[in-house]
Amino acid sequence: PEVLSALCILRNNLAQLHIKRGEWGKVKDLTDRILDTQPSNEKALYRRAQAFFTFSLWEKCEADLEVLLKHYPQNKDAAAMLRQVQHKTGKDRKKLAGKAVSDICAGLAELCPDGTVR
Repeated sequence: PEVLSALCILRNNLAQLHIKRGEWGKVKDLTDRILDTQPSNEKALYRRAQAFFTFSLWEKCEADLEVLLKHYPQNKDAAAMLRQVQHKTGKDRKKLAGKAVSDICAGLAELCPDGTVR
């Protein structure tokens, strides 16, 4: 277990180096290997989510961020990235659209049969 833990730390450090170089495919490969043995590794989940974000793989990015935030709800960077992903996928609009529909329905309830407002 100690050797495996040390190997994960080294892979995480190497993944960070590849982030700095913009080598996102290598980041994804390294973090995949970490997450195979440590599925809730905070740094690996965040770094792989960054790679998915760069590749515009929104659903995969969102899935990693949700797992990360389930285990580490205090991670503000992950929460901010999740909001960005939801904005890009329109999920924030869906939430707001529900409120807009409710507001419109409430407004329609105020209309009289002749089309005037009460």
